Amino acid sequence: MKKRIIFIPVETIARELDYKIVLASNLLSKDNIIFLGQHDFLDSILRNFKDGSYIGKHVFKESFPCPLGLYAKYKKNRFSIFWMHEEGGIYAGDQKNWKKVLDELLDPKVLKKDDAIFTWGEFQKRHYSSLSSIQSINVGVPRFNLFESSILRSIISKFNRVEDKNYILINTNFSTVNYHSDREEMLKNLINTFQNDSANVQLAMHFASQNKIFSHFIELVTTLARKYPNQLFVFRPHPTESTKIYKLLFLNLENVKVTKKFSAVEWMDKCNCLIQNGCTTSLEAFFMGKRVINFFPFEDKDSINITKELGISCSTIEEVESFALNGQSQTKSLINLEELPELIKNLRKEYFENEIINELQKLIEKKELFSFNYNLLICKIQIALFFKNILNNFKLLPRYFLFKNKWKDYKMAVSHFPGFSKQETIEKFNYLSKKTLKDHNLKFIGKDLIIISQKLDHD
Repeated sequence: MKKRIIFIPVETIARELDYKIVLASNLLSKDNIIFLGQHDFLDSILRNFKDGSYIGKHVFKESFPCPLGLYAKYKKNRFSIFWMHEEGGIYAGDQKNWKKVLDELLDPKVLKKDDAIFTWGEFQKRHYSSLSSIQSINVGVPRFNLFESSILRSIISKFNRVEDKNYILINTNFSTVNYHSDREEMLKNLINTFQNDSANVQLAMHFASQNKIFSHFIELVTTLARKYPNQLFVFRPHPTESTKIYKLLFLNLENVKVTKKFSAVEWMDKCNCLIQNGCTTSLEAFFMGKRVINFFPFEDKDSINITKELGISCSTIEEVESFALNGQSQTKSLINLEELPELIKNLRKEYFENEIINELQKLIEKKELFSFNYNLLICKIQIALFFKNILNNFKLLPRYFLFKNKWKDYKMAVSHFPGFSKQETIEKFNYLSKKTLKDHNLKFIGKDLIIISQKLDHD
């Protein structure tokens, strides 16, 4: 068998899987075979491939400057890296800090000439282009293609697992003060990353302001839930946050549901409005046509203020109440901030949804077809999965009894990637087959990997 090899890594299923299924379906052809899998597992099977394409960010596991050993392994196997950081381009502070974040995400000077960078907007493209001649292609954020007529939106609506309706959704992002595991260890790691006094002071100030905003959000939800006992409030913490404190604080409020189940966009699909404070979910809700209420109880220059213009900005509980529960309408323009379209190309009128597919196809077609024995390849991958499972099982008891924080980290990793649901994935690909007029062959390797090829007429 001869095919072009495409790796599409997944870190967090709830956040990434749907749009990566759409991406895989659109890139499928008679010459392409796609390996959609947990990012670490894809690394473990790399030795079996040559001349591939890797679409994602996970060849660099840490903030820059970081070890480049894994990247070197991919290049040794003649893989082209099409770097794309899909979590969103919404940053705290001013443009100086945005550049700092971009530098932590990627040093484009380490990339080779056959690699490429896929950026969200002009700001990222200009920054990376100023540092390196590596090709930067401005395509927007594919997971934000959530407007009503998009394929991604139709999948989310058709396969939505949320049963509740007409609720007020509150999304939080307070990992700094409510980390799921050892908060102090997390802060130490952040301090060691920057290793300078000004960064430490900035972190301390950020921690203090996040504590204050955290308290304001608790007061907001408690006040509104008590005043409106017949209104359901769904409180959805960030994936890296602990739910324990929220469940304790809202224990006696029967109309407050604290949950991390399902994806953020599934919850947004059926909500009345979203209340948030500087989070990429504000963009997702905006593209879905939902009312976005930004709760900023005080001015804080180090917060993620750029999302304020995406919806209705409120500084008091009374203002949130009037817009979220009393039918007040927005009177000002939704987007006034000039920098926002610079960060997210999807917000521009000339945005073209299929541009990323077209650009990727051009690059992928430059790769050589890789010759391999399909059945032998499957056998090798299954052996790799077998040993991975043995190693994970061997680590379970020591983690649980001796390293409590590692156990918490392991549980969070499992919650991010519980494994592909075979039935759900088959249904989504069958649905996409009707949209793209391509029949898919799906081979599931445990819960960590799906091999996707096009079913041809003679198959």
